[in-house]
Amino acid sequence: MNKIKCIAIIIAFTLLTGCSAVSKESFEDRFDKKYLEIENYASSGKITVYSNKTKNSYNFIQAYKKPDMYILEYPDDNMKMIFSEGKVFITSSKNNKKTSFKDVKEEYMHIFVDNFFKNYFSCQTGEYLYEKSGKNLILKCDITTQSGDNLVELLTIDEKNLTPIHLDVLRKGGEKVFEIVFNKFEFVKKFKDDIFDVEGKTNENLERSKS
Repeated sequence: MNKIKCIAIIIAFTLLTGCSAVSKESFEDRFDKKYLEIENYASSGKITVYSNKTKNSYNFIQAYKKPDMYILEYPDDNMKMIFSEGKVFITSSKNNKKTSFKDVKEEYMHIFVDNFFKNYFSCQTGEYLYEKSGKNLILKCDITTQSGDNLVELLTIDEKNLTPIHLDVLRKGGEKVFEIVFNKFEFVKKFKDDIFDVEGKTNENLERSKS
């Protein structure tokens, strides 16, 4: 085989392999695409709140509608909380009592997973801080609240589909503030109109569609 034929074969092989090779999307690319500009979502699970050496657990339903509307519902207690425009409205079906507060305290927002991602991206310095833990990933975020508390947030996500699994919020010394175990998390393309009304039934009227 002469030199010209060898060069032609090498060039052809290079072109073929170059065209057929598809670069695999990195974890960082997938993560950014999903959570850098987080969309509407709905989730449910169990939250355990730690206070004065006691702990109390509650089943919850969560919903977020961009840019700043939230629902937190405790179905077992017939209680629903609507967060909007800096106010929180609480409705309890047990006594039909409605209460509104002018200011939403910062600590209320740690239960919402999009709040974690906002904190996570804002506290980064160009490096992704995640550790492998079996088949899952743990994302860590250190934050200082407006009241001066130093907290550590740890979010465990499924490495394959990036779905939130478990969220811990702790004080710097390791004392737990609360933990959440998610049993469902999905993005929502459209909510029914009355979801974010105080009288709406969150757990019955969601139109869910995975993105």
